[in-house]
Amino acid sequence: MAIKVVNPVSPTQRHRVANQHVIDRLKLAATQKETIHAVEKAKKIFDHDNTAMHDEEVRSGAASALYKQLCLCFHTGASKGQVESLTAALEMVYRCSTQYIIDSYNDIGDGLIKVLLQVIRKELGDPTDKSFSIVANCGKIIKYFSHVDKLKQNLATQEGFLAVLTEILANKAFDEARYETMHAIIGLAMSEGNMILMAHTEGVLEELVFISKRREETDQMRRWAGAALWSLAGAEENRELMCCEEILNAIDSLSDVDCRRTTSYMVSLIKELSKLDQNKSPLVKHNNGSLLRRLVQMATDDEYGLESIRKAVMTLDNIICPETVQDAATLCPLTEKRPGLIVTLTSVVLDNDDPETRNGGLSALAEIATTLTAGCDEFDTLLQCLVSFLSSGEIKFRTMAVLAMKDFAESESNRSYMTECEGLLDGVTQIALNSRGEERADCIHILYDLTCYEASRETIALNDDLMRLLADGAMSYPLEEGRNLAIESIINLSKTNASQRIVAENRLVMITVLDLSHKDEKMRETFKRFAEYM
Repeated sequence: MAIKVVNPVSPTQRHRVANQHVIDRLKLAATQKETIHAVEKAKKIFDHDNTAMHDEEVRSGAASALYKQLCLCFHTGASKGQVESLTAALEMVYRCSTQYIIDSYNDIGDGLIKVLLQVIRKELGDPTDKSFSIVANCGKIIKYFSHVDKLKQNLATQEGFLAVLTEILANKAFDEARYETMHAIIGLAMSEGNMILMAHTEGVLEELVFISKRREETDQMRRWAGAALWSLAGAEENRELMCCEEILNAIDSLSDVDCRRTTSYMVSLIKELSKLDQNKSPLVKHNNGSLLRRLVQMATDDEYGLESIRKAVMTLDNIICPETVQDAATLCPLTEKRPGLIVTLTSVVLDNDDPETRNGGLSALAEIATTLTAGCDEFDTLLQCLVSFLSSGEIKFRTMAVLAMKDFAESESNRSYMTECEGLLDGVTQIALNSRGEERADCIHILYDLTCYEASRETIALNDDLMRLLADGAMSYPLEEGRNLAIESIINLSKTNASQRIVAENRLVMITVLDLSHKDEKMRETFKRFAEYM
């Protein structure tokens, strides 16, 4: 007898059959009882996480059938249980792939969003019998749509859409719905076309700030609020609006959240705001420098990771400008407990292995070096940091320090500070002795300017290597490497009694002066002044 072989039915085929059956029941349901049974059956069929099967559900019309039933139930005053079941089934169906979400939205999206907003408003406004699950289901559906790039702008411009999302966030009783809504807000805020609209929609920024600052919120909610604020600051048009006391206070508050990602959002937000020149001073001065000190603290703390450290340093480079240098140095000084702004940037330049981070630190230091002046807070600290660069193996660091010192030395008010700065004379002298060309000339120029200050001359004359440099420079260096300035420096030293006596005892310098005096009238007079002490 022949045996008949029956091909087994695959799970996908079984689901397709069951799916079509339940959709047909949804479409044909003529009574409330039939609708309830059809929806309950749909929930059993659609509650899974197989994206391909959900795609099939949407393609077969499940979303459209559920949408129509939701409209009917809502407008005919059906029970909350029915509305909850319908929104739950819709949420299940929309676990489909992005393309099918787009296809369904193009078909029923505008109408579906309108009815979802009406459902949410009704639940939020119910004083006695709120359904948390209905609002959570609606929030999930909106979240799915809000994370599809092609739909974000259309969603945000739906009448009352952003206002309803803000209402959900403001209602702390709806925990799950708030989580889903915050996800939706972040998704919408990531769209460049939505940033300006969202920042200028009443309540959006205010609620995000409130959540960021409220310590009763979960760290996750506060982190998400920070992420949304950062994204909205990506629009240039929003940066002036968002550099306000409330948002800066929110950034301060987010520093309480012990999470690298939260810290990264916080720094990214400051960085975006700092791109607008007029925001730099408020950012530096806020809360007596609290944001500035947070960035400085992060810049050398390995616990934050390379990316956050780089962001912190690049943000410091953004906010340090001629208008903010003095405030920044004053608000974040070197203390017994903290290294302060200038020392931290120096550490970044000398010790950080990431080239981009080091360059950011160097750029910020260069801005400080070209702006800070003698007598200002932290000027001595700056000089010490520049001295540390003089011995650096990196030519660009050394060059920056030499050029900064050259600028400083041209101002008479700076010269006493420079002469008294430990290691400065030695550092400049050693570079000049071991280099050639323009670098050597710049170093001799620095020393010449310092000899122009009478009170510095004795200290300079006591430095044997410096005296050897001047003697060699006066005799043998080319003009372009500072020979004339070396000669003028020796002449300056002959004009003060204290330095005359010391130089007169320096055999090498005196031989140089004597040799040059044979053909230079100024050097003859210089030799005579020194000779009084020989």
